[in-house]
Amino acid sequence: MDTSPEPFVPPVVTVRGLRVVLDADAALLYQVPAEELRRQVRRQARRFPEDFMLCLSPAEGARMAGRCGGAPPRFAFFPEGIAMLAAILDSPLAVNGNVNMTRAFVYLDRLSVVGQMN
Repeated sequence: MDTSPEPFVPPVVTVRGLRVVLDADAALLYQVPAEELRRQVRRQARRFPEDFMLCLSPAEGARMAGRCGGAPPRFAFFPEGIAMLAAILDSPLAVNGNVNMTRAFVYLDRLSVVGQMN
């Protein structure tokens, strides 16, 4: 009998017609305080180009504030941004996620090389 808790799957919301994960939900995913996540994103902004993340306007943040426990979100991430967060955050979950993503990409690359040899 497995009694491990279900993994947190962040909700995907629509902002500007795009499907994203809000910063507060990404913080829950990686088990870090939302303000720490936001601080790291601001500090390492060059790692988050426009195809990785949206900066929300104050009005967009205000509309989403109820979804985030009252604090307006500042950032919304595409899947690439969620992956980049794993590389910059220093929580055990983020580090483990980054290691596993790296292994997965290497494995897929090796499979494609073997497929090309056949």
